[in-house]
Amino acid sequence: MCMPVYVQRFYLFIIQTSRNNKT
Repeated sequence: MCMPVYVQRFYLFIIQTSRNNKT
């Protein structure tokens, strides 16, 4: 699965936000 850079960054951003909200 090859995803564009902006997609990877967006996904990472969502993960980080979720972690921050979870804590």
